[in-house]
Amino acid sequence: MKSITKLTLTSMVAFMVFSSPLVADANKGRITFIKKYKKDCNMKTGAKFTRTHTQDQWENIFGAGNFENEFYKLCPNVKKGTITKDEVPHLYDFAYDFASDSGNIPSCSN
Repeated sequence: MKSITKLTLTSMVAFMVFSSPLVADANKGRITFIKKYKKDCNMKTGAKFTRTHTQDQWENIFGAGNFENEFYKLCPNVKKGTITKDEVPHLYDFAYDFASDSGNIPSCSN
């Protein structure tokens, strides 16, 4: 019984440690937007970018695989192909968490 409990506990800890990078992070998306794209988007704040759509709209755009195209449409000065596949989920989480109907306001003054 002890060995089953140890194995289960070890498996759970390993899963939590190794699966965390697979989860998107809105804060990482915010930082990426500030450091890499804010200037080229000609937007003074990240809120201006995120508030272009509601959460449902962002969800539909991302679900259809059109997030990158929408990003380039909103930020025409960003060269196509600049956004990496790793950045997309984080930028999406940022856009979704601070969408026009979310009630949240990002702090993108950095």
